[in-house]
Amino acid sequence: MVNILDERKILSRYIVITLSTDVISNKAISLLNFVDESIDSGFPSNDLIVFLNELYNELLLVLEESGRHSSPENKTENYIAEKNFERGVKFAYDFANRFTELALSSSPAPAAVERYEPVDSEFFFSNKAFGKTLKYLIAWDNLCRNVLSESAYFSQAHLLEARTDINASIEMAISFYYKQSFQILRGFLESSILPVYFCDQPSEFEKWRSNDYRVPAFRGKNGLLKKMVDSSLISSELCHDFSELYCQLNGSIHGGEKYLVNKGIHSRSWSGLLFKEEDFLDWCETVSRAIALGSKLLFINVNQLKKIRDSSLLMCLTCHNSEDLGIDEFVFGCKTFKQYSCAVCGHKSTLDEFGRLSHIVTAYEN
Repeated sequence: MVNILDERKILSRYIVITLSTDVISNKAISLLNFVDESIDSGFPSNDLIVFLNELYNELLLVLEESGRHSSPENKTENYIAEKNFERGVKFAYDFANRFTELALSSSPAPAAVERYEPVDSEFFFSNKAFGKTLKYLIAWDNLCRNVLSESAYFSQAHLLEARTDINASIEMAISFYYKQSFQILRGFLESSILPVYFCDQPSEFEKWRSNDYRVPAFRGKNGLLKKMVDSSLISSELCHDFSELYCQLNGSIHGGEKYLVNKGIHSRSWSGLLFKEEDFLDWCETVSRAIALGSKLLFINVNQLKKIRDSSLLMCLTCHNSEDLGIDEFVFGCKTFKQYSCAVCGHKSTLDEFGRLSHIVTAYEN
Protein backbone atom coordinates (compact mmCIF):
# COMPACT_ATOMS: atom_id res chain seq x y z
CA MET A 1 0.00 0.00 0.00
CA VAL A 2 1.35 3.45 -0.94
CA ASN A 3 1.66 5.87 1.93
CA ILE A 4 -0.26 9.00 0.96
CA LEU A 5 2.06 11.10 3.13
CA ASP A 6 5.05 9.95 1.06
CA GLU A 7 3.37 11.31 -2.09
CA ARG A 8 2.98 14.83 -0.76
CA LYS A 9 4.90 17.47 -2.65
CA ILE A 10 7.67 19.20 -0.73
CA LEU A 11 7.37 22.95 -1.02
CA SER A 12 10.55 23.87 0.84
CA ARG A 13 13.11 22.51 3.26
CA TYR A 14 15.48 24.34 5.55
CA ILE A 15 17.56 23.76 8.65
CA VAL A 16 17.34 25.89 11.78
CA ILE A 17 20.65 26.00 13.62
CA THR A 18 20.67 27.05 17.27
CA LEU A 19 23.41 29.64 17.81
CA SER A 20 22.56 30.79 21.33
CA THR A 21 23.89 28.79 24.25
CA ASP A 22 21.20 29.72 26.77
CA VAL A 23 18.06 27.62 26.38
CA ILE A 24 16.79 29.39 29.50
CA SER A 25 18.46 32.65 30.42
CA ASN A 26 19.10 33.79 33.97
CA LYS A 27 17.07 36.90 33.19
CA ALA A 28 14.05 34.80 32.20
CA ILE A 29 14.14 32.99 35.55
CA SER A 30 14.47 36.29 37.41
CA LEU A 31 11.23 37.45 35.74
CA LEU A 32 9.22 34.65 37.40
CA ASN A 33 7.81 36.96 40.01
CA PHE A 34 4.37 37.56 38.62
CA VAL A 35 1.91 39.98 40.21
CA ASP A 36 -1.69 39.28 41.15
CA GLU A 37 -4.10 40.27 38.38
CA SER A 38 -7.25 38.74 36.99
CA ILE A 39 -7.85 37.19 33.57
CA ASP A 40 -10.58 39.66 32.69
CA SER A 41 -8.15 42.55 33.28
CA GLY A 42 -6.11 41.36 30.31
CA PHE A 43 -2.92 41.05 32.41
CA PRO A 44 -2.07 44.78 32.11
CA SER A 45 1.26 44.50 33.96
CA ASN A 46 2.69 42.69 30.89
CA ASP A 47 4.99 40.65 33.16
CA LEU A 48 4.03 37.43 31.38
CA ILE A 49 4.69 38.74 27.87
CA VAL A 50 8.02 40.19 29.05
CA PHE A 51 8.96 36.75 30.37
CA LEU A 52 7.96 35.04 27.11
CA ASN A 53 9.93 37.56 25.05
CA GLU A 54 13.02 36.81 27.11
CA LEU A 55 12.46 33.04 26.98
CA TYR A 56 12.24 33.02 23.18
CA ASN A 57 15.07 35.51 22.72
CA GLU A 58 17.27 32.97 20.94
CA LEU A 59 19.92 33.41 18.27
CA LEU A 60 19.07 31.19 15.31
CA LEU A 61 20.42 30.67 11.81
CA VAL A 62 18.03 29.58 9.04
CA LEU A 63 19.85 27.72 6.25
CA GLU A 64 18.10 27.04 2.93
CA GLU A 65 18.99 24.30 0.44
CA SER A 66 20.40 26.94 -1.90
CA GLY A 67 22.97 27.87 0.72
CA ARG A 68 21.27 31.16 1.54
CA HIS A 69 21.17 31.81 5.24
CA SER A 70 19.49 34.40 7.42
CA SER A 71 18.83 35.18 11.07
CA PRO A 72 15.29 35.82 12.26
CA GLU A 73 14.71 39.42 13.23
CA ASN A 74 13.63 40.48 16.71
CA LYS A 75 10.10 40.86 15.43
CA THR A 76 10.07 37.13 14.68
CA GLU A 77 10.96 36.34 18.30
CA ASN A 78 8.33 38.80 19.47
CA TYR A 79 5.82 37.11 17.17
CA ILE A 80 6.61 33.71 18.75
CA ALA A 81 6.21 35.18 22.23
CA GLU A 82 2.94 36.89 21.32
CA LYS A 83 1.53 33.72 19.76
CA ASN A 84 2.39 31.73 22.86
CA PHE A 85 0.89 34.46 25.02
CA GLU A 86 -2.36 34.27 23.03
CA ARG A 87 -2.34 30.49 23.30
CA GLY A 88 -1.77 30.80 27.05
CA VAL A 89 -4.62 33.25 27.53
CA LYS A 90 -6.94 30.87 25.67
CA PHE A 91 -5.84 28.10 28.02
CA ALA A 92 -6.53 30.39 30.97
CA TYR A 93 -10.09 31.10 29.83
CA ASP A 94 -10.73 27.43 29.08
CA PHE A 95 -9.47 26.53 32.54
CA ALA A 96 -11.62 29.21 34.18
CA ASN A 97 -14.67 28.03 32.26
CA ARG A 98 -14.16 24.44 33.37
CA PHE A 99 -13.74 25.51 36.99
CA THR A 100 -16.84 27.69 36.78
CA GLU A 101 -18.97 24.97 35.23
CA LEU A 102 -18.16 22.41 37.93
CA ALA A 103 -18.31 24.89 40.80
CA LEU A 104 -21.79 26.07 39.80
CA SER A 105 -23.09 22.53 39.35
CA SER A 106 -21.78 21.15 42.66
CA SER A 107 -24.13 20.70 45.62
CA PRO A 108 -23.33 20.78 49.33
CA ALA A 109 -23.96 17.94 51.75
CA PRO A 110 -27.50 18.04 53.24
CA ALA A 111 -26.19 19.26 56.61
CA ALA A 112 -24.46 22.22 54.95
CA VAL A 113 -27.29 23.45 52.69
CA GLU A 114 -28.34 26.32 54.97
CA ARG A 115 -24.87 27.84 55.29
CA TYR A 116 -23.76 27.17 51.71
CA GLU A 117 -23.16 30.22 49.50
CA PRO A 118 -22.87 29.42 45.77
CA VAL A 119 -19.79 30.76 44.04
CA ASP A 120 -20.24 33.80 41.82
CA SER A 121 -20.15 32.93 38.12
CA GLU A 122 -17.43 35.57 37.53
CA PHE A 123 -15.22 34.49 40.43
CA PHE A 124 -12.58 32.64 38.41
CA PHE A 125 -12.35 35.39 35.81
CA SER A 126 -12.02 38.23 38.30
CA ASN A 127 -9.93 36.65 41.06
CA LYS A 128 -6.41 38.12 41.02
CA ALA A 129 -4.69 35.27 42.87
CA PHE A 130 -6.06 32.78 40.36
CA GLY A 131 -4.91 35.02 37.52
CA LYS A 132 -1.36 35.00 38.88
CA THR A 133 -1.44 31.21 39.12
CA LEU A 134 -2.53 30.95 35.51
CA LYS A 135 0.48 33.04 34.49
CA TYR A 136 2.78 30.61 36.29
CA LEU A 137 1.08 27.69 34.56
CA ILE A 138 1.54 29.34 31.16
CA ALA A 139 5.19 30.12 31.94
CA TRP A 140 5.85 26.52 33.03
CA ASP A 141 4.28 25.10 29.87
CA ASN A 142 6.47 27.32 27.70
CA LEU A 143 9.61 26.47 29.67
CA CYS A 144 8.98 22.76 29.20
CA ARG A 145 8.23 23.04 25.50
CA ASN A 146 11.32 25.16 24.91
CA VAL A 147 13.58 22.73 26.78
CA LEU A 148 12.07 19.71 25.02
CA SER A 149 12.39 21.31 21.58
CA GLU A 150 16.11 21.95 22.21
CA SER A 151 16.68 18.47 23.72
CA ALA A 152 18.16 20.33 26.69
CA TYR A 153 16.97 17.96 29.42
CA PHE A 154 19.09 15.53 31.45
CA SER A 155 16.23 13.13 32.15
CA GLN A 156 13.35 13.32 29.71
CA ALA A 157 11.33 11.00 31.94
CA HIS A 158 11.55 13.36 34.93
CA LEU A 159 10.75 16.46 32.88
CA LEU A 160 7.71 14.82 31.31
CA GLU A 161 6.66 13.50 34.71
CA ALA A 162 6.92 16.95 36.28
CA ARG A 163 4.84 18.34 33.42
CA THR A 164 2.25 15.59 33.92
CA ASP A 165 2.20 16.20 37.68
CA ILE A 166 1.21 19.83 37.16
CA ASN A 167 -1.55 18.84 34.74
CA ALA A 168 -2.81 16.17 37.14
CA SER A 169 -2.83 18.64 40.04
CA ILE A 170 -4.93 20.98 37.91
CA GLU A 171 -7.43 18.22 37.12
CA MET A 172 -7.74 17.30 40.80
CA ALA A 173 -8.27 20.94 41.80
CA ILE A 174 -10.92 21.40 39.11
CA SER A 175 -12.81 18.43 40.56
CA PHE A 176 -12.39 19.74 44.17
CA TYR A 177 -10.01 16.95 45.20
CA TYR A 178 -7.78 19.47 46.92
CA LYS A 179 -5.85 17.01 49.10
CA GLN A 180 -4.95 14.93 46.08
CA SER A 181 -3.92 18.03 44.13
CA PHE A 182 -1.45 18.90 46.91
CA GLN A 183 -0.12 15.35 47.07
CA ILE A 184 0.69 15.48 43.37
CA LEU A 185 2.61 18.73 43.86
CA ARG A 186 4.96 16.96 46.25
CA GLY A 187 5.69 14.51 43.45
CA PHE A 188 6.28 17.47 41.13
CA LEU A 189 8.96 18.82 43.48
CA GLU A 190 10.67 15.43 43.57
CA SER A 191 10.61 15.12 39.77
CA SER A 192 12.10 18.62 39.50
CA ILE A 193 15.03 18.20 41.87
CA LEU A 194 16.15 14.62 41.20
CA PRO A 195 17.58 15.36 37.70
CA VAL A 196 19.88 17.98 39.27
CA TYR A 197 21.22 15.36 41.68
CA PHE A 198 21.37 12.58 39.08
CA CYS A 199 23.23 14.77 36.60
CA ASP A 200 25.95 15.23 39.23
CA GLN A 201 25.85 11.55 40.24
CA PRO A 202 25.44 9.52 37.02
CA SER A 203 25.98 6.19 38.82
CA GLU A 204 22.91 6.96 40.95
CA PHE A 205 20.98 7.76 37.79
CA GLU A 206 21.93 4.39 36.32
CA LYS A 207 20.63 2.66 39.46
CA TRP A 208 17.40 4.63 39.15
CA ARG A 209 17.00 3.66 35.51
CA SER A 210 17.46 -0.01 36.35
CA ASN A 211 14.78 0.24 39.08
CA ASP A 212 17.43 -0.57 41.68
CA TYR A 213 17.17 2.69 43.57
CA ARG A 214 15.41 4.06 46.59
CA VAL A 215 15.21 7.84 46.75
CA PRO A 216 16.90 8.99 49.98
CA ALA A 217 15.25 11.37 52.43
CA PHE A 218 15.27 14.94 51.18
CA ARG A 219 15.51 16.74 54.51
CA GLY A 220 17.64 16.30 57.61
CA LYS A 221 21.38 16.35 58.38
CA ASN A 222 22.08 13.52 55.95
CA GLY A 223 19.33 14.42 53.52
CA LEU A 224 19.63 14.90 49.79
CA LEU A 225 19.07 18.65 50.04
CA LYS A 226 22.03 19.17 52.37
CA LYS A 227 24.25 17.06 50.11
CA MET A 228 23.26 19.20 47.16
CA VAL A 229 24.01 22.42 49.02
CA ASP A 230 27.39 21.05 50.16
CA SER A 231 28.16 20.15 46.54
CA SER A 232 27.10 23.65 45.40
CA LEU A 233 24.40 22.18 43.18
CA ILE A 234 21.75 24.40 44.75
CA SER A 235 21.91 27.50 46.92
CA SER A 236 21.02 27.59 50.60
CA GLU A 237 18.10 29.86 49.74
CA LEU A 238 16.72 27.43 47.18
CA CYS A 239 17.23 24.59 49.65
CA HIS A 240 15.28 26.48 52.32
CA ASP A 241 12.38 27.30 49.97
CA PHE A 242 12.22 23.73 48.67
CA SER A 243 12.36 22.22 52.15
CA GLU A 244 9.68 24.56 53.47
CA LEU A 245 7.23 23.78 50.69
CA TYR A 246 8.04 20.07 50.76
CA CYS A 247 7.36 19.98 54.50
CA GLN A 248 4.06 21.78 53.97
CA LEU A 249 2.99 19.29 51.31
CA ASN A 250 3.87 16.36 53.57
CA GLY A 251 0.73 17.25 55.51
CA SER A 252 -1.37 16.25 52.52
CA ILE A 253 0.44 12.89 52.31
CA HIS A 254 0.19 12.08 56.00
CA GLY A 255 -3.46 12.99 56.40
CA GLY A 256 -3.34 16.41 58.07
CA GLU A 257 -6.92 17.46 58.84
CA LYS A 258 -6.39 20.74 57.01
CA TYR A 259 -5.99 18.88 53.72
CA LEU A 260 -8.82 16.38 54.02
CA VAL A 261 -11.51 16.65 51.37
CA ASN A 262 -13.98 15.59 54.06
CA LYS A 263 -12.65 17.79 56.84
CA GLY A 264 -15.02 19.32 59.38
CA ILE A 265 -16.82 16.11 60.39
CA HIS A 266 -16.02 16.63 64.07
CA SER A 267 -16.86 20.32 64.09
CA ARG A 268 -20.13 20.03 62.14
CA SER A 269 -18.66 22.10 59.32
CA TRP A 270 -18.37 19.32 56.74
CA SER A 271 -19.78 20.53 53.43
CA GLY A 272 -19.11 17.62 51.06
CA LEU A 273 -17.31 17.53 47.72
CA LEU A 274 -17.71 21.01 46.28
CA PHE A 275 -15.80 24.22 45.58
CA LYS A 276 -14.14 25.63 48.69
CA GLU A 277 -12.69 29.08 48.16
CA GLU A 278 -10.13 28.88 50.98
CA ASP A 279 -8.76 25.55 49.79
CA PHE A 280 -8.77 26.73 46.19
CA LEU A 281 -6.79 29.89 46.96
CA ASP A 282 -4.36 27.82 49.04
CA TRP A 283 -3.85 25.60 46.00
CA CYS A 284 -3.31 28.67 43.78
CA GLU A 285 -0.54 29.97 46.03
CA THR A 286 1.05 26.55 46.44
CA VAL A 287 1.14 25.63 42.75
CA SER A 288 2.64 29.06 41.96
CA ARG A 289 5.40 28.49 44.52
CA ALA A 290 6.01 24.97 43.23
CA ILE A 291 6.36 26.16 39.62
CA ALA A 292 8.74 28.95 40.64
CA LEU A 293 10.95 26.37 42.39
CA GLY A 294 10.62 23.83 39.56
CA SER A 295 11.63 26.48 37.03
CA LYS A 296 14.78 27.38 38.98
CA LEU A 297 15.72 23.71 39.22
CA LEU A 298 15.07 23.23 35.50
CA PHE A 299 17.36 26.20 34.80
CA ILE A 300 20.11 24.64 36.96
CA ASN A 301 19.74 21.26 35.26
CA VAL A 302 19.82 22.73 31.75
CA ASN A 303 23.12 24.45 32.58
CA GLN A 304 24.53 21.27 34.14
CA LEU A 305 23.83 19.39 30.94
CA LYS A 306 25.30 22.19 28.83
CA LYS A 307 28.65 21.77 30.58
CA ILE A 308 28.62 18.05 29.86
CA ARG A 309 27.79 18.61 26.20
CA ASP A 310 30.47 21.27 25.87
CA SER A 311 33.01 18.56 26.67
CA SER A 312 34.51 16.36 23.99
CA LEU A 313 32.29 13.43 24.96
CA LEU A 314 29.68 12.68 22.30
CA MET A 315 26.44 11.28 23.67
CA CYS A 316 22.77 10.75 22.90
CA LEU A 317 20.75 13.82 23.83
CA THR A 318 18.01 11.69 25.38
CA CYS A 319 19.47 8.68 27.20
CA HIS A 320 23.14 9.82 27.35
CA ASN A 321 24.45 6.67 25.70
CA SER A 322 27.94 7.42 24.39
CA GLU A 323 29.00 4.04 23.04
CA ASP A 324 26.39 2.90 20.54
CA LEU A 325 25.69 5.81 18.19
CA GLY A 326 25.20 5.52 14.45
CA ILE A 327 26.47 8.45 12.38
CA ASP A 328 25.18 9.62 9.00
CA GLU A 329 26.89 12.56 7.34
CA PHE A 330 25.14 14.71 4.75
CA VAL A 331 25.50 18.06 3.01
CA PHE A 332 22.76 20.66 3.04
CA GLY A 333 23.06 24.23 1.80
CA CYS A 334 26.79 23.73 1.16
CA LYS A 335 27.35 22.85 4.83
CA THR A 336 28.14 19.47 6.37
CA PHE A 337 25.88 17.97 9.02
CA LYS A 338 25.98 14.79 11.06
CA GLN A 339 22.91 12.93 12.24
CA TYR A 340 23.43 10.70 15.25
CA SER A 341 21.09 7.76 15.84
CA CYS A 342 21.03 6.15 19.27
CA ALA A 343 20.76 2.35 19.23
CA VAL A 344 19.55 2.36 22.84
CA CYS A 345 16.56 4.73 22.77
CA GLY A 346 16.18 5.44 19.04
CA HIS A 347 16.58 9.21 19.37
CA LYS A 348 18.05 11.06 16.41
CA SER A 349 19.82 14.40 16.62
CA THR A 350 21.42 16.57 13.95
CA LEU A 351 24.49 18.71 14.59
CA ASP A 352 26.28 21.12 12.28
CA GLU A 353 30.06 21.18 11.72
CA PHE A 354 30.53 23.16 14.94
CA GLY A 355 28.45 20.77 17.04
CA ARG A 356 25.42 23.04 17.24
CA LEU A 357 21.97 21.45 17.47
CA SER A 358 20.08 21.75 14.18
CA HIS A 359 16.49 21.04 13.23
CA ILE A 360 15.41 19.99 9.75
CA VAL A 361 12.13 21.68 8.79
CA THR A 362 10.10 20.50 5.80
CA ALA A 363 7.06 22.32 4.41
CA TYR A 364 4.60 20.26 2.38
CA GLU A 365 1.74 21.32 0.15
CA ASN A 366 -1.68 21.07 1.77
